[in-house]
Amino acid sequence: MIVARAPLRIALGGGGTDLQFYSSRFGGFVLSVAIDNYAYVTILQPSIENGIRVKARINEYAENLNDIKNELVSACCRLSGVTERLQITFSSDLSDGTGMGTSSAYTVCLMKALSYLKGKTPDKKTLAELAASVEIDMLGRPIGKHDHYMASFGGLKLLKIEKDGTVSVEEPPITKETLNELKSNLLLFYTGEKRESSTVLLAQRESAEKNDGKNVYEYYRRIKDIGIRIYDSLVQSDLFHFGELLHEHWEIKRHLAGGVSNPRFDELYQLARNNGALGGKLIGAGGGGLFLLFVPPSEREKVHSTMHQQGLEEVNFSYDWEGATLLNGFYIPRRYS
Repeated sequence: MIVARAPLRIALGGGGTDLQFYSSRFGGFVLSVAIDNYAYVTILQPSIENGIRVKARINEYAENLNDIKNELVSACCRLSGVTERLQITFSSDLSDGTGMGTSSAYTVCLMKALSYLKGKTPDKKTLAELAASVEIDMLGRPIGKHDHYMASFGGLKLLKIEKDGTVSVEEPPITKETLNELKSNLLLFYTGEKRESSTVLLAQRESAEKNDGKNVYEYYRRIKDIGIRIYDSLVQSDLFHFGELLHEHWEIKRHLAGGVSNPRFDELYQLARNNGALGGKLIGAGGGGLFLLFVPPSEREKVHSTMHQQGLEEVNFSYDWEGATLLNGFYIPRRYS
């Protein structure tokens, strides 16, 4: 058995500027941190079945890869060259549709495990690019590379995405003390609503394609600018300003196409603000998933109680520093003639 694990992530600033429709014109800038909520992929090589069995939202079995309907499994198997005698199981600490990059983390896990079966150990950058190629090039999903890189690398990273798609990964000069203080000011809540990020992102891409996307590009230009200022605020250990910038980000992003927010989320956000939160955001593309709130410790209990009364469940988290890993690298796969 092989068990691959990859962390989910929280974009602290510039989230969305990695999307191809924007970054291919203007370049992207994303400051992000991986957290200790994970996606997992388990692979077995059964002794008596030559086909492929998938255990996911829809379970299936086929003797031939061509008959597998799970497009992620099919694409990853083809790219890796492992096309038979597999049982693949997907699971995660936070379910799909919560805006935490689960789909891309699954892809990173699957490519890492399948590569291991072929006797290969791609480095973190190569693994991220393989996973991104699956989702963006092979499956045509309207996403960027942010999630793949964070799932692969883990930790706190500054990702700079060039117009040609090249990604540079930098270690921000943010002190451990600042990161710990930041964590003590953040609260994460599940809204109780899920959505397919591709639906939201496709609407934004289509909006960008109309009239040369002047409004959409301007919104993302402002999000990128806020991301740069968020980066500077954390480098300077100015957490109060970080909270204010999250609020500025909220005011801009809620105007994007695709239902990023809705009256219910607007109400929840305002309640959090009224009870002491400086700022916040819906994680990921929006439309559902998780709320991240920046709350001074003195107001933490009041905000927590308010959100709990509204039916929101807190998600506890810490930082992840490992990135994608095999939990049992001692495994030696069976060899079949």
